[in-house]
Amino acid sequence: MGDNVSAPGLPQQPPSSSIAAPQNQQPSPTSDDYPLRSGPPDSYLVSNAEAAAAPEQNVIHIRDLAHIEKLAEADLAGAADRSGILHDPPLHQTKYEISAMPIADVIEMVAALLTKITTTNDLQHDAMQRNVAHQQQANQTADPHGGSQMSPLSHSVLAFHGKNVPAITILSYLSRIDKYCPTTYEVFLSLLVYFDRMTERVNDMRSLGLPTPATYFVVDSFNIHRLIIAGVTCSSKFFSDVFYTNSRYAKVGGLPLPELNHLELQFLVLNDFRLAIPVEELEAYATMLVEFYAREVVAPRSRRT
Repeated sequence: MGDNVSAPGLPQQPPSSSIAAPQNQQPSPTSDDYPLRSGPPDSYLVSNAEAAAAPEQNVIHIRDLAHIEKLAEADLAGAADRSGILHDPPLHQTKYEISAMPIADVIEMVAALLTKITTTNDLQHDAMQRNVAHQQQANQTADPHGGSQMSPLSHSVLAFHGKNVPAITILSYLSRIDKYCPTTYEVFLSLLVYFDRMTERVNDMRSLGLPTPATYFVVDSFNIHRLIIAGVTCSSKFFSDVFYTNSRYAKVGGLPLPELNHLELQFLVLNDFRLAIPVEELEAYATMLVEFYAREVVAPRSRRT
């Protein structure tokens, strides 16, 4: 099932130009838990109504991670007021622009947030027991003819759960994808948006009393790597005119090609085939990401030194 994402056959050097040439493909036709918000204790995003009522924002163009460290250190030293990077009020009076940051720095921030999310969800939601239950459900609901008695969303949710936790870290996995399938920062940032949408869609159905999947969708250590490679595959095709073949994404991601093709479709299903992200929403997630990194990574490290 491709659980070992560091499967043999991954190129140690970038593939030859005959493989590396991008192709202009089109995207495939295809719980009460809010994982992206259950990691850090406070909510970083605001409603559309709150955003509309917010005063005009200050915009800070973040150069790199060192720039974030300087802003956080100034805040800790008291050089900044209570609206600094560590104390930005709920209406986000300051917007942090990350388009000029090195892609490796954006990846480090995304990896830090996803690691926080998966670690928290593993502990809060007992990932091991949930994963066993998902595997049992997948085995029990499949009929002898290869069909499934599950709802379409249940099938999509279960598709991402692996039997084991891959040994490779989220940061190493994202960095490997960027090394062999380089793309823009929007692709990696968009993963946060898509993961939120996927969980909210399932939870909204539950809250409205509509037919729902029998499984909860929670981002944890058993599904994060599959979610990432499927998300990058979809997002690259949507955000960029230059992207790679699914066979290359599969090889870099450590999955068989048929499995990645299947995950790509399930990713689209869980996102209701909506990949467009308003600029304002993407900017809000960028601001959230910078503030998270300053609060959860830089500030604790500075306090220890």
